[in-house]
Amino acid sequence: MSAEVVDSLFCVSVTGKAGILISVAPYLWILGYK
Repeated sequence: MSAEVVDSLFCVSVTGKAGILISVAPYLWILGYK
């Protein structure tokens, strides 16, 4: 993953666990689906 994505996920994780799940879910679903 790119640094931008990692930074974004880190910021979201600091904001809240619910937020990170919502942000990561689409990526995991796409990666898992493909």
